[in-house]
Amino acid sequence: MITFDMYTLLDLIQEFPDKPWNWHHITNTFNIKLEIIRDSLNDYKYLWNWPSISQNPNITWDIIQANLDNPKCIWDWYYISMDSNITWEIIKANLDNLKYRWSWWGISQNPNITWEIIKDNLNNSKYRWAWYYISINPNITWEIIKANLDNLKCRWNWCGISLNPNITWDIIKANLDNPRYKWNWYDISQNPNITPKIIKDNIDNPKCKWYFRYISENIMDQPYYKSKHYKKYLSNRLSNIILDDLIKIVCHPISNPANYLTIDELEDHPYSNLTKKELFELL
Repeated sequence: MITFDMYTLLDLIQEFPDKPWNWHHITNTFNIKLEIIRDSLNDYKYLWNWPSISQNPNITWDIIQANLDNPKCIWDWYYISMDSNITWEIIKANLDNLKYRWSWWGISQNPNITWEIIKDNLNNSKYRWAWYYISINPNITWEIIKANLDNLKCRWNWCGISLNPNITWDIIKANLDNPRYKWNWYDISQNPNITPKIIKDNIDNPKCKWYFRYISENIMDQPYYKSKHYKKYLSNRLSNIILDDLIKIVCHPISNPANYLTIDELEDHPYSNLTKKELFELL
């Protein structure tokens, strides 16, 4: 006879919250019911990770609004801004409300942001589009990029383009010799469309500057849209971009500027504590 132990790890955590749990992992891993978070807000033993809570698919705009002034709710607006529950209509209607600390890094990778929205608002100075994230956004196709490559208002980032899931090996291969296309091989090596067979067939191709360290991190064996790890992997990788790009700007200010972030983008980066003034002082 098969018996089932209904006492789960989450039950254990709730019964003994004062133990030295890894709260970051717990909040990331479990689909925590909102009632559990709400009922434990005043219990100091529950060390909830708010960036992870802000990514919880059960978090709706109504919940955020209802708990906006609660000092115990430390919302992470980078993750809220990229949440698929947050529509462009919500963002537009609340853009001037200082209580909502919108992150344009998050908005630019929000799956509800289409090319039509971006194109119709290119001239609006209120909209501080982050072009790395736009360049990597799955809503941005190769056809869109090609058709707008000479548009000076579109500051395409070739690191993002090279990692964009719409960029296939056939596209890259057909445009290897085109000097207008400044492919970034760090990111091509991490593009989930790159398969082991592609690498094997082009391993000695001098035009293919593979980076095996990054190939080792490639999730090529997991379908992009089905990979629950991809968003987290991408977010963790991008958290290091500000340091890398600041070093590039300071040390190599004239090399491959299309691949680097602008001062505005560096200042807006969700993991940056530097103001534009402080960034300029570093240059």
